[in-house]
Amino acid sequence: MTPELWERLKPLFDAAVEKPSSERRGFIAQACADDLEMHLQLQGLVEAFEVQGSAVDNIAVKIQRAIPTALPAFLPNEVVLGLFRIIRRMGSGGMGDVHEAFDLELSQTIALKTIRPEIAEHKRILSRFKKKAQLALRLSGPSVCQIHELFVPEDVRPALTERS
Repeated sequence: MTPELWERLKPLFDAAVEKPSSERRGFIAQACADDLEMHLQLQGLVEAFEVQGSAVDNIAVKIQRAIPTALPAFLPNEVVLGLFRIIRRMGSGGMGDVHEAFDLELSQTIALKTIRPEIAEHKRILSRFKKKAQLALRLSGPSVCQIHELFVPEDVRPALTERS
C-alpha cells in the first residue's frame, strides 16, 4: 500500500470502524464507489480490525475470568497485624494497595503497602516485593520513603511499611 493510498484510506477506515459491524459493508461500498483498489484495501483493513478486535475482546474476557475477585481494601480504623490502624486507602497499583496507617507502637503515620492476596502466593512476586524493600533501604532523599518494616505473615497479606 502506498502512502498516498493510506492517506485516502485512513479517514474512511476510521469512519468505517466507528459504525456498527452490520453497516460497515454498505459504508465501504458507498465510500469507495468506483475505486476497486480502494474498496478491496479498505474491506481488508476493516476485516482485519474485526478479527483483531474480537480476539482482543476474547483475551480481555479470559484475563478477567482468570483473576479472582480481590478482597476489599482494609477499612478505616481497622487494626492490621495488631500494630497499624488504617487511616485511609491512598491508592492502588499493579501489585497491591497503599494505605495511610498509624503505627500504634511507634506513634507515627506510615504508608502500608500490601500485595494483592491473589498474587501474594506466588514466590516470584513475593521475592520481587522483598527485593524492592531491600533496594529501597539503600536509597535516601527527601522524595524517598524510608522502609520501616517488612511483614510476611501467614494469615495476612504481605505488607511493607514506610515512613510517610
